[in-house]
Amino acid sequence: MKERLCTCTPENIMDYTEKEIIELSKSLSTPEYSVPLKVKLLIIKRMYEIYGFSLSNDLLLALLVEVKQQMILAPAGGCKTTSSQIKLILLKIFWSKMYGRHLTSSECLCLVYNAENRHQMDKKHLDLLAPLSLHGFISFSEGNPSYVNSGITSHTLHSFCKYWISIYAEELKLSGYTVLEEGNALTFLSSAVNKIRKANPNTKIVVKMDRLKSLYDLVWGLNLDYADIGKSNELLLDSINAIGLLPNQIVDIFKTYDITKKFFKKYDFTDMLTIMDKLLVREDVRERMHSLYTCVVVDEIQDFTPLMMCILKKIVGPETRLLAIGDEDQSIYAFRGADVDNAVRFTEHFPESKVFQLTVNRRCKNNILDAATKVIGLNENRFAKTLVAEKEGGNVTLCPYIDDNDQMSCFIAKLREEKRETIFNSVACVREKIYGQPLTFSLFLYNIPFYTLNVSRFYQHEGFKSFLEIMNLLWKPTKENWRNLYKVVNIKKDDWFRYIDYDEKRQKVNGFPDKNSLWELRFEPFVKYSGLEEALKELYQISKSINTYGCCDYIDYVLELFKKNYWNTRLSMEMIEFSEEVFNWINQIFKKDIIYPALLREYIEKLDFMTMNQKSHTGIAVATMHALKGLEFQKVYMLYMENSIFPAFHFIDLKDYSQKMISTLKEAENRLAYVAMTRAIEELTLFYRSNDPSVYVDIISKKEERKYEKIESMMIFSNRKVW
Repeated sequence: MKERLCTCTPENIMDYTEKEIIELSKSLSTPEYSVPLKVKLLIIKRMYEIYGFSLSNDLLLALLVEVKQQMILAPAGGCKTTSSQIKLILLKIFWSKMYGRHLTSSECLCLVYNAENRHQMDKKHLDLLAPLSLHGFISFSEGNPSYVNSGITSHTLHSFCKYWISIYAEELKLSGYTVLEEGNALTFLSSAVNKIRKANPNTKIVVKMDRLKSLYDLVWGLNLDYADIGKSNELLLDSINAIGLLPNQIVDIFKTYDITKKFFKKYDFTDMLTIMDKLLVREDVRERMHSLYTCVVVDEIQDFTPLMMCILKKIVGPETRLLAIGDEDQSIYAFRGADVDNAVRFTEHFPESKVFQLTVNRRCKNNILDAATKVIGLNENRFAKTLVAEKEGGNVTLCPYIDDNDQMSCFIAKLREEKRETIFNSVACVREKIYGQPLTFSLFLYNIPFYTLNVSRFYQHEGFKSFLEIMNLLWKPTKENWRNLYKVVNIKKDDWFRYIDYDEKRQKVNGFPDKNSLWELRFEPFVKYSGLEEALKELYQISKSINTYGCCDYIDYVLELFKKNYWNTRLSMEMIEFSEEVFNWINQIFKKDIIYPALLREYIEKLDFMTMNQKSHTGIAVATMHALKGLEFQKVYMLYMENSIFPAFHFIDLKDYSQKMISTLKEAENRLAYVAMTRAIEELTLFYRSNDPSVYVDIISKKEERKYEKIESMMIFSNRKVW
């Protein structure tokens, strides 16, 4: 095991006296930036007294030290936003005493990870200043000796780049250009793929646009270019292999995508960064920024890509005060190009910097943090630290299940034991977004309100959507609904679309023969398809009686045709998760002695409630583990904790990776588990397959097993409770 990296914070900092902390601060501070530390200590203590916050020794050291460039490592639940803004407020308070002028809001640049964090940062700064003003500690009135400017300039790195691109738009030849939103970016990329298909009619190109866009972002995020596609970068090569296209095909698609953007005068979010990086090559632009931004606060430094880090290094000038906040243990966006070494090797990027470590978790109770610490302790590429919880107690529950149905039974049964307000402050999280489908179906079936964060819902499953289209065709055989006939009878899709002259791009049926004749297809090219005439006759009868007979009378027959004529063929072309389970979902919703129009109305009403809950974030959250970053809940449920699913060690081991890459990817899995576990305040529950438990289940239950409660698998209640 290699030696762990250390920070300027001593491991026994919690045992230091105030005098020892002052002496250490003096030795670490840069002389030209130093202020009377005893005075600063009194001010910090008074501020924390006003706030009513606890002030630990590790935090006190980080606040006292004055250096030009500093990184504070704050653990999950470590109040990193609060700490960074208090540090900035202290800088504002002492600036006039050191330099004879006040810091303005435009001089204080705060770079955050996403737009939501931008508003949170602004609010946090004002919320911390307000009580100081009420107690007369500072003043917002210019001319008052205690005057402090109340503002900051907060940006995401993308919005910051967009702002500066607009200033130099004419010189960059980008006048009139606007931002290409993500949804339209996929459309542009799809158009580029179609152009390449037409140029290469003999080459089969099948690709998912979202994966292609992720690869495009990854190439530039890693600070590479098209010439590097197909070369030695293992992360890039793995993404290329997952797409299934040759490197030269991908390059052609990307170049066509760039041409399309230029034609429509658009630039996407990745372009914002690449344009800014090139703009900052100019010395006059860098000097302008250095003179404007006196101090720069950077949040979530561990989530920066190499390209982002390159931009940051150009923004920070020789005299710029830099404060970076992050946590290498929470670096979970490697698939976007984020580099954990931005935090681990921070002093290599900024040689004059000093790194300080906060170790107190103010969110998770002790037992939860103990479990999470055992998982993150597997990693070697991190700083040496001993994390401690501010609060005692907490429950970690390990719940075994036999199969997926049993898991859902256990999960629903546990929820039914909880109070409504507890459920509404809980989250169920999964490794991949696809696993949200059975989860959301169970919640839907038992009328438990939920909202989702980056997971797929059951009704987004291709099989479910296709079956609903068939039912709507039988109910209302309109011109547009007829296009779905190939999904239920033995007709080839291409033949059918040619017959009805269907424009897939515009999703419009142009040719449409007499409606009744479509139930009696006896002409070319359909005469060759066996069983077609019999199936059409049966479906015609179902369509005629759909407002009379209950769905249970014919649902099995329609499902049989759907599987035989469409679904089984579809599965032979592509693996689709929950391809069998989807029929169970369909049966539980639609196999009832109720006519289809009434069932559809009931279903749509439920969808409307789900939409309202989604907008208001009402109910239990259902999220991917990646989407949990920055959030916290009273209770966290981690599902599908199976060794074959999470962590993905088995999948990583099958790849032809170097040992360094294998270690990097496995440590990324550990960090993801740690992030998910440290979202919990009161209780953490892991649902694991009894014959294939996740390695994390074994790790957290090995030592001090008395702390963890194991519960037996439970069968679901037969009656459904409406919440």
